[in-house]
Amino acid sequence: MPLLLKWSAAALACFLVGALAWAAPAPPISKEGKPSPPFAGTALPEPPRQRQAWAPPKTTLPGPLLTATRALFQAGLADPRGCEYRALDVGTGSCWSGDGGIVQTHGWLLPARAGAKQRFAVCWNGLVYPVVAVREKADLRADVRAAIKADEKLRAASEERGFYRFRHAWSEGRSVAHIGLLPIKACLLLRLGEEELARGTWEAWVAGMRENTNDDAVHLRDPYLMLATDWAWARFDRAVCAHVRADDRLAVLDARALTAMSKAVDAEADRRGFRRNEGPKGAKLSHLSFLGPLPALLADQERRALQKPAPRAPARDKARRIAGLIRALEDARAPQMGQPGGVSFSFDATVRALIEEGEAAVEPLLDCLEKDQRLTRSVQFHRDFFRHREVLGTHRAALAALTGILQTPYEYGGREQVAGSLRAYWNKFKNLPLEERWFLVLADDKGSPAQWRQAAENIARPAEAPAPGKKGVLRGEALRKKKGPSVTELLVRRIDTLSGPGASGHQRVSRMIDGVALVDRLAAWDAPAALPVWRKQVAAYRVYLATAEARPYNAFASLGPVIARFTQRRLQAGDRTALNDYAEWIKTVRPTDVTHSIRDLLVPLWQHPDHPGMTVAAEAMFAAPSPWTERFLRSFTTRDLARTPLVGVAAFRKRLLVELADTRRAGSLKLNEEGYGFLNVDDAYSGGSAVHSAGDPLAPKPGIATTFRVCDYYAWELSGLEGAPRCELYWPVAERDKAVAACAAFLKKYGERFKYAPPAGPLAGDGSEERGRMAFPRLERPATAEDVREGRAIFSLAGAGKVRVCKLPALPARAKWLAYKGAVRVVAKWDARKKKTTYSSEHDQDGVVWQAEEVWKDGKWVRYYGFVGRHVVAKAPAAEVEFPAAGK
Repeated sequence: MPLLLKWSAAALACFLVGALAWAAPAPPISKEGKPSPPFAGTALPEPPRQRQAWAPPKTTLPGPLLTATRALFQAGLADPRGCEYRALDVGTGSCWSGDGGIVQTHGWLLPARAGAKQRFAVCWNGLVYPVVAVREKADLRADVRAAIKADEKLRAASEERGFYRFRHAWSEGRSVAHIGLLPIKACLLLRLGEEELARGTWEAWVAGMRENTNDDAVHLRDPYLMLATDWAWARFDRAVCAHVRADDRLAVLDARALTAMSKAVDAEADRRGFRRNEGPKGAKLSHLSFLGPLPALLADQERRALQKPAPRAPARDKARRIAGLIRALEDARAPQMGQPGGVSFSFDATVRALIEEGEAAVEPLLDCLEKDQRLTRSVQFHRDFFRHREVLGTHRAALAALTGILQTPYEYGGREQVAGSLRAYWNKFKNLPLEERWFLVLADDKGSPAQWRQAAENIARPAEAPAPGKKGVLRGEALRKKKGPSVTELLVRRIDTLSGPGASGHQRVSRMIDGVALVDRLAAWDAPAALPVWRKQVAAYRVYLATAEARPYNAFASLGPVIARFTQRRLQAGDRTALNDYAEWIKTVRPTDVTHSIRDLLVPLWQHPDHPGMTVAAEAMFAAPSPWTERFLRSFTTRDLARTPLVGVAAFRKRLLVELADTRRAGSLKLNEEGYGFLNVDDAYSGGSAVHSAGDPLAPKPGIATTFRVCDYYAWELSGLEGAPRCELYWPVAERDKAVAACAAFLKKYGERFKYAPPAGPLAGDGSEERGRMAFPRLERPATAEDVREGRAIFSLAGAGKVRVCKLPALPARAKWLAYKGAVRVVAKWDARKKKTTYSSEHDQDGVVWQAEEVWKDGKWVRYYGFVGRHVVAKAPAAEVEFPAAGK
């Protein structure tokens, strides 16, 4: 039996990008974990027949492809003629770390030069590479035909989801690979005279292009710029990654070559009629816009080539030590944190060392921030698959050190503006203690929201981690004696300013979010003073969110969950009116207002389901026709609520039962050969849901489309809850009918058991606060048949003889039912030999024991456990249940 897999939208997006982009697995990393060696030479050789004449083979391929191929080789695309096709190991780069490791690929080995140990090869991206190891001969025709076949298979499998050619930034490991299909390969094959292979490669590639997608129509008419862009990107990416990993000899060679390449490509693209974009004052931009950082990279590499090693500064000489650290910023290397994301230099050892030097380093760092033109070893990018790389300057590392020392924000803008704001701050406050600086910033009516926020965070931040159960000492404790105004008064004043009028649109939303942070700092500094502020801010947010201005700026996504959180804080502080306020407000909210963060918004509703106001609100939202029930399935914000603690809210269960009775078509599903299927919900965003059939005998054949109904969809969603019956969207209709009926019966019997209760015992701290989970009452007596009928107990031994309750140390308790075979989970593993991810299944026997009773039978007590697991709520013999810790 297969396990249903459900992926988040973000996870599915990442998978689809990979699946559609690469068309083949990544080349294997050789000598696991071994880094790419630095290039020790002074030049990359020219292939032996680079400058020899070439005539295209007789072919039916389009003329623009042939002329584009000729132009690329004239501009320096590496010529594979006269070279032996071999298996090779080459070093590669990665924008994440600089080093992509040594990879095994196939390429054209240049003839050995007399007396030279270093060998070179032309790889499939049209660049010459230093070779780490030469291996056996390779079969060119077999490689190309395998790549074409794999691409055909990918296109066929992706047809239903609208396959298109992903043409962004190939990683270096992908671009050098002999596996997979890239358009530049057709040019290399034409140069070799392999017309059949070139034609097959090109026809396979353009079969995946769509004239109405992106700029495919332009490149189908003339592929020159598409091909030249891939080639230039491969060299630029190699130069940047080599720079990051300090392979400076390779980096400077590539940066020099790119200058000539860029000019040649621009000239040829202009000649062929490609239009350039315009920059400031109508200036024509390069067709290779991603090369914007190239001049700075080349200048930095030329500087490094002439630079002598800096002398080590004496450890006792603070000024020279700081100067040495600032010199060392050119080697600062901080990774990007996610994508999209940013680079935080606070992780770099040199930056941390400068912060440790303290305020003695401020003036030298300000000078670096203002004047230094060097680059670090750090690169920033929007996405790794976008053609965008920014090599960060030392001034960025200096800025990180400065903010770490001064603990103040700066005025956003250009480099001069940032430096000016920090120098002004330093000149104003350098003779004052830190705490006094924070207070004066908070007291400055002309300060910025960012400055107030940072000052508040500094004041109300614990000086060190407090002991368990104790209140920590805050860093601003010395300011508690301040009066007229006090810190509390200043915080309240700033909060009122930020949540009041005076700004509009996006700026107002941003100011209100800054105010939220100040409210949190006030609660940490002076908890009693926070209660009236929470109450006042909730009222202010409600008023603003009701205005037309709030909607275009997505204010609901930011402030809606804050209202829910402040409601909880008010309740914890003893304000019993908080839930009434929330209940009145949530009834006026539409799911389209929120767009995301919907679960955070509804926390008070499911955490207090028995509050009269919450009951009325839930009825208005879910039981009666409302914006929440319109297009319930097809709304991205509501359809995935079936697995939350809302299942324990009676009105929400009524809505689920309505959906389980709806037999209208909802969407379709098609499984591929590996058993994966991706949902297409009709007339809606599909949300990233996926299933895996894992050899299920009820699964249809690969490629056969299955339609599913609204009732099927919700039974499928509910099957992810603890204990819920199983339902698969690809099952035959008769099987789905049974599953839908079983899910409806399950909800009616056990729905109350999903009423929210804070996770306790071994279930606490597992990060599942927002997941619907069963909770059975702990009966102090043996369960009756009525308890079982009403869903208060899992089983009853009544009528079987003398029965007693077992006093286990703690219930609920995590356990495994070793004999349970009713569910499996799919395990994904990378198969290095097959170079693909493989899937295997194992029985999913994990669950929770909620009930323990014994019956006197055959002269001994026989114990049973009430077990809840995947697709099971049942009585389990104690002999078949295993607990993770001693004691049963």
